Amino acid sequence: MTLLNMGIEMSSSQQSNSYTVLINDVVSDLMLVFIVIVLAIQSAKSLIIANGWFRNWKYSKIIYGNIHSDIAKIATEHTIKYIGADNTFYKNNSVYTPLTRNGTLKIDITQARIMAFRLLSEHTHKFPHPVVYGKNTPSSSNYYIKTMEASHQYTSLQLMSMLLYLKYASIINEVDIINFIITPKMGNTLLGKNFSELCNATFIASKPENDSSRVKDNNNSFIIGSNFEGYSSLKARLQDGNQLHGAIIDCNCSGGSTLIETANMFNNFISKNGLEDKIKRITDVYVIFRADINISPDEIEAKFSSNNLRIHRLFDLDESLKGNLHELTITSDEREKDKKIEFMLEYAKNNKLLR
Repeated sequence: MTLLNMGIEMSSSQQSNSYTVLINDVVSDLMLVFIVIVLAIQSAKSLIIANGWFRNWKYSKIIYGNIHSDIAKIATEHTIKYIGADNTFYKNNSVYTPLTRNGTLKIDITQARIMAFRLLSEHTHKFPHPVVYGKNTPSSSNYYIKTMEASHQYTSLQLMSMLLYLKYASIINEVDIINFIITPKMGNTLLGKNFSELCNATFIASKPENDSSRVKDNNNSFIIGSNFEGYSSLKARLQDGNQLHGAIIDCNCSGGSTLIETANMFNNFISKNGLEDKIKRITDVYVIFRADINISPDEIEAKFSSNNLRIHRLFDLDESLKGNLHELTITSDEREKDKKIEFMLEYAKNNKLLR
């Protein structure tokens, strides 16, 4: 081989090595750019989640994923632990009702309130101006808690049912064992149905007076069982011979007029059809919270009492507490959240909002 040929071969080899080095450099640079982009996206995503930005955007799931369901699932598991049941109980959807009033149920109503604050904060919406809601007693607020939206998430629905169950179990020595549940058809029937399954109770949806499918007789009287969807199942249980006890269930109320109206309609139905020996008149109403203190807690209880009813709930919310719930949404540090919830509990206690 001549020196010229050797020189050409060495030059070709060096050129090949240069290309290889160049390709490796480009690939490395592209990988580095890709990693930087991924890290930047993750950082931006974490910042958005921490501040609660774009929560109402129709494509928010791209950013938030199943974070709300995961939070609710963890909270549900904690609640199950506090009432003395294990995961087998939850997964098998077994029924645990304190029928003997001396079961092993562990009641921690403070923990139930903490769970409720955490759950409701995920569904508290702030408006730039006051909005009005409520039927006979309209309430004005800059906040609205979307409990119906929460009920569409299975884990949130389970947690809401557990919270109501904890309230029911905490006063079990003062109230009737629940055999059937009535929820206004315009209320949270998903919660009513889910709670009835937890209590092994019959579920009934009550049609309001303005329901187009409401059945009336010639005297325009509310006496036909068809207006209580699910009454046929309750009627079948009347053959057992034991007097049945019911309760009104909903996620929340403001002035309570719809719940009172529902109880009165069913109690009138019992009287007009001579069912007093088989079905006890309803005396108890359960909600997770009350969203309106334009009527004070004492006034709302007097309103229910004047209709021979009692209203049971975990707490009442004023405008300040609603604002605190909204702030929890944009607080990412768990220790900071715990401090805020502790403050909220103390505030509610001092203002007689814990019920």
